[in-house]
Amino acid sequence: MFTWARGPGSTHVLILYGGAREAHEFALPSHLGKPTVLEGEGIKIQQRGSTWVVQWHVTPARRIIRVADLEIYLLWRNEAYNYWVMELPVSSPIGNYSSPSKSLVIVKAGYLIRTADLINNQLRLTGDVNATTVIEVISTPATTLKGTIFNGEVLHTSKTPNGNLQGTVRYNPPKLDIPDLSNLKWKFIDSLPEIQASYDDSAWTPCIRNSTHNPRQLDTPSSLYSMDYGYHTGSLLYRGHFNANGQESNVWLNNKFLGSWVGSSDNTSVVHNISLSSVLSQGSPYMISVLIDYMGQDEEAPGTDAIKFPRGILHYGIWGHTQSEVLWKLTGNLGGEQYQDLARGPLNDGGMYAERQ
Repeated sequence: MFTWARGPGSTHVLILYGGAREAHEFALPSHLGKPTVLEGEGIKIQQRGSTWVVQWHVTPARRIIRVADLEIYLLWRNEAYNYWVMELPVSSPIGNYSSPSKSLVIVKAGYLIRTADLINNQLRLTGDVNATTVIEVISTPATTLKGTIFNGEVLHTSKTPNGNLQGTVRYNPPKLDIPDLSNLKWKFIDSLPEIQASYDDSAWTPCIRNSTHNPRQLDTPSSLYSMDYGYHTGSLLYRGHFNANGQESNVWLNNKFLGSWVGSSDNTSVVHNISLSSVLSQGSPYMISVLIDYMGQDEEAPGTDAIKFPRGILHYGIWGHTQSEVLWKLTGNLGGEQYQDLARGPLNDGGMYAERQ
């Protein structure tokens, strides 16, 4: 099954697909009545006991049958790629997420459909085409569809034999002048400016919570668990500020790289000891930068509660200092739980500098 959607009233559309030359069948309760063929041929329909059994061999040609208030499209797999299932917009908070409570439209529209909206019984679509494309409206919740607008242009529409509205989008190939890349002026940006002493972290989240709701209790004066501050996914960046006392002997210190750990699928945490390459100047301020790159959620197994394992810095120590002498700040994905990237969603929103801009 590819998809299904509710139409106006009690009507529904179901789309099934298969590979070329494959034989397929499905059964429907006989009390719905005998299915009728609306489009295509080569469909075998026979009653077996309390069901109607529908059989067909998949070809590039589309078939459509109807039974009661249900239309069933039988497609070739390659043709199914041209069918787009779009959620209609609703207000927040449901509007930020996919939800079964949202109304759907299904359109056959070729290369790409980006958005769909239904305003005054007009279906408004935005998308891209890479060839002249017929856009066919397969299903909408509207009782009467007055027309279709694509990228702001009203389409001249007609009805297919089975009553669907369709219109053609003309494709005009763009004229592209490919530049000589060797003659261009290139610019770049520092991907990790946070290690510079001049970087301003005043807008970062101070790590000042002295308790946590996580089952793992704190080993530090204040929590450095990222989820306590609303950062649950992607990279995490910490900056720890302290004044040197000249006794430090045992991360980036200011902008100097001190060491790293590549990670392991067998470890949920690691203890990493780093030696400073030079004696610090007594009384001078220093800053430790820590970048943690998480590659997905912890996997759960029965009885382990692995998904509750905290993310971030679990413990730290600097020789010659108490833990409370280091003041930590944290940042992650832009906005944390109030993430800004509603299109990609919270699990695809990282904490690196370029992603936060």
